[in-house]
Amino acid sequence: YGAALKSWELKKAQYRKGEKGKGVQIDLVTTKKEAELPLRLDFAKSGFEVPVEATWKVEKNAVKDGVHEVVFAYESSAVRVEKEYAVFPKGDDAYQLRVKVSVTNKGGKELTENLGISFSGYQDPSQQSSSLFNLAPTVPKTAACVVSGKHKKAELKAALTGEKHDGRVLWAGIDEQYFLAAVI
Repeated sequence: YGAALKSWELKKAQYRKGEKGKGVQIDLVTTKKEAELPLRLDFAKSGFEVPVEATWKVEKNAVKDGVHEVVFAYESSAVRVEKEYAVFPKGDDAYQLRVKVSVTNKGGKELTENLGISFSGYQDPSQQSSSLFNLAPTVPKTAACVVSGKHKKAELKAALTGEKHDGRVLWAGIDEQYFLAAVI
């Protein structure tokens, strides 16, 4: 599924939640359904195809200067697609996950490229609120983005109706009371 993110656990003690009588690490990936995993790639309307269930190979899994980098690659007769994750554990970049996607045309003819990145998860419908002292999952409040230089924001329920904005997207994300999860 496009070398999607299956799990991202926060390891420090303050990021533990009670589950079945014991403390467990908080996993920022809130769904286990492969078709809904975050950071899936989609090349719809491109001049090439990357099948949904394509096999991606791990080409690199290393730590360099404290940054953990993992590179996945998919290759066909038409293109080579690389997807690089970089996790920054310290300083101002702590908890940042950087994703870089590169597409190389292996053929002689020009190809169009339209990259989409899915950013999804699961919200327990019975969980309606959280607080600083409640280590329950966070509850998304609003969807926000910057499109063609204009900041757009909508209550999450309204945004789920499929509101569309055309233009150059600088970033898009979902925020809750204290945090913003964004694709930049």
